[in-house]
Amino acid sequence: MTTTPDATPSEATTPANSLLDGVRILEIAHPLTEHAGRLFAGLGAEVLLIEPPGGALTRHRLPRLPNADDNDRGSIAFLARNANKHSVVIDPNDAGDLALLADLVVRSHLIIDADSSVFHSAIATMTGDASRVILTDEYGLGTSSIVGFAASGGMACSGWPGQPPVNAASWMAADGASIYAAMMGAVGLFVANRHGVRLDYEIPYNEAAIRTIAPWSRHLHAAGVNVAGQGVNPGRQGFGPYPVFATTDGFIKIVIATPRQLGALLELMGRPADLGEGVWADPAFRRDNIDAFYMMCGEYLNDRSTEELFHHGQKLGLTITPLNTLRQFRDDAHAESRGLFIAVEDPDFGPLEMMRAPMIAEPSSLTPEYLPAPALGSGNGRARDIVAEPAYELSPTGDQVDPLRPLADLRLLQLGSGAVVPEACMDFALLGCDVLRVESMVNPDFLRRGGIDGDLDASATFNQLNLGVRSLTIDMRQDEATQIVRKLLPTCDAVVENMRAPVVENWGFDYDACREIQPDVISLSSQGFGRGPYGHYQSFGPNLSAYCGAASQWAHPTDEVPVGGSIPHPDHVAGKQAYVALLAALRRRDQGGGGCSIEAAQVEAPAYLIADRFLSQQFTAEDLPPDGNVSLDVAPYGCYPCLDDEWITLAADTDEQWRSLAALIDEPWVHDAALETNAGRLSAPDLDARLGEWSEAFAIDDVEAALRASGVPSSRVVNSNHMASGPGNERGGIFAEVDHPAAGRLAMTGLPVVTPDGRRPAVLRSPLMGEHTDEIVSELAGCDPQVISDLRSQNVLGY
Repeated sequence: MTTTPDATPSEATTPANSLLDGVRILEIAHPLTEHAGRLFAGLGAEVLLIEPPGGALTRHRLPRLPNADDNDRGSIAFLARNANKHSVVIDPNDAGDLALLADLVVRSHLIIDADSSVFHSAIATMTGDASRVILTDEYGLGTSSIVGFAASGGMACSGWPGQPPVNAASWMAADGASIYAAMMGAVGLFVANRHGVRLDYEIPYNEAAIRTIAPWSRHLHAAGVNVAGQGVNPGRQGFGPYPVFATTDGFIKIVIATPRQLGALLELMGRPADLGEGVWADPAFRRDNIDAFYMMCGEYLNDRSTEELFHHGQKLGLTITPLNTLRQFRDDAHAESRGLFIAVEDPDFGPLEMMRAPMIAEPSSLTPEYLPAPALGSGNGRARDIVAEPAYELSPTGDQVDPLRPLADLRLLQLGSGAVVPEACMDFALLGCDVLRVESMVNPDFLRRGGIDGDLDASATFNQLNLGVRSLTIDMRQDEATQIVRKLLPTCDAVVENMRAPVVENWGFDYDACREIQPDVISLSSQGFGRGPYGHYQSFGPNLSAYCGAASQWAHPTDEVPVGGSIPHPDHVAGKQAYVALLAALRRRDQGGGGCSIEAAQVEAPAYLIADRFLSQQFTAEDLPPDGNVSLDVAPYGCYPCLDDEWITLAADTDEQWRSLAALIDEPWVHDAALETNAGRLSAPDLDARLGEWSEAFAIDDVEAALRASGVPSSRVVNSNHMASGPGNERGGIFAEVDHPAAGRLAMTGLPVVTPDGRRPAVLRSPLMGEHTDEIVSELAGCDPQVISDLRSQNVLGY
């Protein structure tokens, strides 16, 4: 493998041998860049957080730690989301400070910025070889959580049908967009190191939020199907297809995706005749009366404990988990065994429990030491030292790199199913990587089995999550099959899997076994629970958001049972975060660092996104209630009704935005002097009710257009109907029509990635089952036509 390491700034502040050892990143402080910087810092990069004199917005968010007073580290959100960073204060109005910033720009590998940051216009004029990723906000969604989540498509599927759609905890949409900034930043770092080429990208906020929260909504709509409130006839379904049952001491959530899992549920209940026979044995009748079926199931489950049902159900093969509070997850034996929460001695606040990064690298020396979030300006001395270093200069190899296919010289061996790993591999494939998907007719991917009339090639969910990959059908139960895949491994740059333990180990493709074949192999594993006491347990996204406490925070405060959303969170997040670590590992190997394994337990992804909630929980004896559609920081902030059962979200983040909103409403109540300040609006008891009375007189198109024209951050609660008729469907938009031999010509959700000249990566179709079997084993495993024919006749290939 030919490599040309890039020039390396000083490594003095980065832990030796971390995945991003020697990499320097400028994170321009902004809510949209924060999570990207957090991911890179957790992988060992030196992240310089560039802040204005007043500090990043997150430093001012509520709640604050007890006795924090005016400490600039006192915001719980800031403390939880900015570990391992270095704060550099730059005054955007001071020429000397801007000169310092320009010096840092030319000595860094990557810059992550937002087009609405206070430094954006200045940085745009600065030169240097650092790759740049810019998060753009064309629609003025702003920095609030609720508006971004509404624009993502996720809020339309969140909450009970009889209530307003409910916001998710923390900053799910902004962090989703930031994950794509990190992904493309990792692409830039990898390409710069291997080819000596600078790549720049833009990440549209609204598109990236859709892609990390509700990526298949648009395609489901085009395919004419509904899955858990997404697609045709969208809407909130409460628990919908993911029922929650009361137990003697809490609640459990169950997801049934296969006949085997239904059988396990019946077995858990003692195989009651009234549910396993007669009309209830008819799948069509059961589907049409599913609410009644689950109500009857509750009668057989309510008198048993959560713990008993969880472990007994899992032993039977049922996908079942507790609906945990934050405290219950923190105290759970499995979370404890994985060391997700680490004890730290904070320099200002004493003993705290903080959350480590959601990826574990082996050898363990690759994991950086935890450093508390920085004091404002504490990195300015480090910045002055950096200026004395040589500028960062690329060393071009002469290779031509297509920015739309920057990963064209990579190949991944994918042993995956469902959403997490296949979707991450798809994002590699859409950027040019050759992804070899290993699958079998013996046990097809459960998403493939969702095809119309059982057609394995016409499943909308599978087709959306497997764009651009190649399919190899091979029966891995047979020795001849595993021998063929062993021959493929040395031709691949990494092996990526999310099979439930111990499937991959039994096949002989766990990390230790792969190292015997390819000593410098990179291995990425992503199981639901990760290694530990529950490592062999089954899971789907909705189970994991319930188990880790995320669902407990995804509700209205008055909900008797937190409902969360019917989107399969964290399925569309976990793999994308792991994508960043995988590219970092590949870059490190190019530099001579050797192979490694990365484990990204899916359950830790949603927990990591609400780390601020776990930190808050440490300071209250009661279970932390959800915030729902309420902000502690700004008012107004909420979700309000419009005509035709539509909903509009808005947030006045500044007094200026409130004045614009008041001018638009122009009713006597908005001119109350008490509403002129944010503090006054936060304490106004009837503000939300007044806004709801105003908004419900308008059509959604009219009120959204008027709010945006007035500069008020706002978004309708976007559903798949809106996606099908709104922005992104134009030629060159994120929703591209793609021809498929089995499914026809349908809209697909592409990558939320745009080059500076306005181009996007092509959206390629998903493969037919086994479509590329012969070409893969011929080209890469050296099988001649006769051998292929013999293996097919033995049901080794194509089966």
